[in-house]
Amino acid sequence: MTFHANPEDAKTSHPWKAEEASHCFCCGVQLDGPIVGYDVDSPSDGGIHRILMHRDCAFAMAQRIICDAWPKRSVGTQMQNNR
Repeated sequence: MTFHANPEDAKTSHPWKAEEASHCFCCGVQLDGPIVGYDVDSPSDGGIHRILMHRDCAFAMAQRIICDAWPKRSVGTQMQNNR
């Protein structure tokens, strides 16, 4: 994840450009203010794609991931670390 002060910086200062991203990946609203960029690997096309989110949307997404995964960290083999 990369923090950017504004959308223009997010679209130009990273190896994987995000020119096509003009709306938040999470809420769908036009990007403005502080932006968090996240680079994701797409198994469907084998490429790396950049998603952009409002800073607060990125906070909310991180909290949801932690809330979903943390309580299940020791349940069954699916949640075991395989590294």
